[in-house]
Amino acid sequence: MLFRSPAPTTPAPQPTTTIQPGEKQSGERDQAMVDAYARLKGTESLGQATTYAVPWGDGLWQKFKGVGAYGDAVLLHANGSSRAYAVHGMLLERYLALAKAENGATRPPSRLGWAAGDEKVIPQNSLGTSGLYGFFQNGALYGTEKYGTFWLSGNVLKTYQGLGGSGSFLGFPTRDQYTISGAWAADFEGGTIRTVNGVTKVYRK
Repeated sequence: MLFRSPAPTTPAPQPTTTIQPGEKQSGERDQAMVDAYARLKGTESLGQATTYAVPWGDGLWQKFKGVGAYGDAVLLHANGSSRAYAVHGMLLERYLALAKAENGATRPPSRLGWAAGDEKVIPQNSLGTSGLYGFFQNGALYGTEKYGTFWLSGNVLKTYQGLGGSGSFLGFPTRDQYTISGAWAADFEGGTIRTVNGVTKVYRK
């Protein structure tokens, strides 16, 4: 079940009139957020803004009410990037939980970094599971109602995506990436990925 995701540690000033996508408290607008809202048909996928666009770490954050099954949503714009991207619902919930555990939600979690692409809906795979995918600077989140939302990064993620990701025989991840004797590993619906003597290996169930 989705819950209302918390705002960054420093609460954003609440608007007294209808706030616009990308609007800062000063009245200026962040063009990348404006463009993202239009690109994503924001009235259908993001809904009405509930905060101003405010600094978060080394970029900007703006929260939206969300629309239906999409759940709560945010637009994230990293400094130096020409584009802003959206994160919704279960992926947003996990993203913020990781940030809170790592740094009190004062900035993005380092294992993922800023969003680097718009969230995508993944159709049902050969194992009968569908879900969501979020791409970030340093990793990815995969979310399903069946298993939950989990992060992958580095060579494990590279190997997984090289095989076809959730559409491959591996299917969706069933837990977060973890370490065995200091080496990265990950478990999936249809198998596992292990790092053995520095080499990433894939095993079917």
